Amino acid sequence: GVSAHLAHADPLVRRTGMLVGELLSERTARPGGKTLSFGAAIWNGTGEGREEARVLRALYHAWSHHSDAIAVRAATFKHDSAAIDTLFGTQEVVPATTSGAASGAGRKGSGGPKTRRLPQRVDARDTRTRPLISVIGDSDDEAPLSVSSPREGPLRMFSAPARPHTPSESSSSSSDSDSDADDADQHEMHKLAADLAGVSTDDAASLFTSAKPSASRAAAGVGDMDADREAHAPQFDKRVRAPVYVSQLAPLLKTSSRQSVRMGLRSAAALVARKAPTRTFGGEVDENAVDLTLALAALHDNFGIRRFEDMRRAALVEVACAAPVRVVGVLTEQVFGSQYSGVQRTAMLYALTETAVRLSGAEQHGKAGQRAEAVAARVVSDTRRVGEQRVPQLRRERQLRLDSSRTTLVQEIRPSTSLAVDPDGRGWAAMAGAFVFPLLNRYLAYQALSSRGSLFEPDSLALLFDTLGVLISLAPPSVLRPLGPVLLEALATLLISPSAGLETAAALSALAIFLHAHLELDSAASLLNDRTSVRMLKTLLPRVQMLFTQLNAHTGGTPAKVAARAATVLLQMDQLDQAQTQTIQDALGFIPA
Repeated sequence: GVSAHLAHADPLVRRTGMLVGELLSERTARPGGKTLSFGAAIWNGTGEGREEARVLRALYHAWSHHSDAIAVRAATFKHDSAAIDTLFGTQEVVPATTSGAASGAGRKGSGGPKTRRLPQRVDARDTRTRPLISVIGDSDDEAPLSVSSPREGPLRMFSAPARPHTPSESSSSSSDSDSDADDADQHEMHKLAADLAGVSTDDAASLFTSAKPSASRAAAGVGDMDADREAHAPQFDKRVRAPVYVSQLAPLLKTSSRQSVRMGLRSAAALVARKAPTRTFGGEVDENAVDLTLALAALHDNFGIRRFEDMRRAALVEVACAAPVRVVGVLTEQVFGSQYSGVQRTAMLYALTETAVRLSGAEQHGKAGQRAEAVAARVVSDTRRVGEQRVPQLRRERQLRLDSSRTTLVQEIRPSTSLAVDPDGRGWAAMAGAFVFPLLNRYLAYQALSSRGSLFEPDSLALLFDTLGVLISLAPPSVLRPLGPVLLEALATLLISPSAGLETAAALSALAIFLHAHLELDSAASLLNDRTSVRMLKTLLPRVQMLFTQLNAHTGGTPAKVAARAATVLLQMDQLDQAQTQTIQDALGFIPA
């Protein structure tokens, strides 16, 4: 019996005996009682009878369902045979040869069956008071055997005869009992699939991903396996673990799995920020910064991940702040790539702006993503205040107003006027040029290409010059002084045929921020000493005047914004003209005619 199988040396025979013991214990156990279980390690895996045991267990649990289906089919055949006998009469078989009849006559005829039905089936739980195999142990807690409840209900893994479909069954209303039965069947199918795949119950609960049935599967019957041949196949998806090392982020982001991409995005910013400030992890961030930056920049929101763009931008900013020397050059180069969309290019320029703001330690004007507008508005306000001081009537009206700025006793020192440099040379003053000059030089290089792609569309150009405006406002004097010729050349290419679009407003904002920074630095003395910059400013002056004349009448929208920026630039150029006149008068003692 079972004991002989359990003592056998062959693993296949021994596992068969163990399987019989578990099934008998499960069958004869009392409701809520403990059943025999040798553990998942005995049945999981391959070889030594494990696959055979799983198949036999599945057949055992599905047998009750198949026996009922066979009984229904047998009753159908019996009813059909009775109808044929009624219509056509009883068919008698005529023997083919006389020799066969003679030999059959010599045999003794057998009597008919004593009964025409099987004996009534009695539930084993009513006749047996205890299981055949009981668990012996000191206590329930110390028993190494697990408790498993007997499996009941039909299994949909195997085919069953399709039931006739009637219009009454396809009504829109459905009862709660039907939905509960479907859930129980689905849960039973999950357990059976886990047994056949050799996965433990705990692993199956965490790995199995139940998918909603397709339209063809929902319309087909239970036994219609041709409608969906993979209806019985379990789909397992491994749980993605949170990355521990920075090198694990890029492979997660490059996969085609929604879970992997989502986990990589959720973990990137926090993981890089945690490992960047310390030297404990060595060069882990520096070694993987370029690969991670390229993976983040190339991402598309193909899976509809919530807060996708916010997580991508936060990760790019953290990587750029952790390794600015490597990442800023990569971002500056990739911004001009034709393979990127406007959303991806926006994320890269956003990362450049926020990284510069964080590394410079400057006062943060405006919210993230709106810093260009905040900086431009501050420049326009300061320039307008200086211009009003030159008009006597406006100056008197301004003096009569209550100005809250007069009560400020401590004035803030802007970072642009500070000449402090970190002792180790790794401060913002040492790396600010790596943000501004490569961006301008690459723009001028790509401007000469005949096929320029989507980069030079109005929205992309506006975003590029807005980024330049913020970077110029944060630039130290060592970067601001040699910046004039390169910036003015880039602006001249855009203002050759100016329009009332967003790109023109962004270009004029960048020019106004540049002139305002020079006026605050040394009253534009260094700018006036650069003959190339002065000559290019004189070339741009007529174009700015034309824009202001054409758009001065507009009171709203983008044209009004362009007119305001043009007026700001004209006022700043007037300040430069007065500063140049004052410089000549101080040098010569008079103003030449």
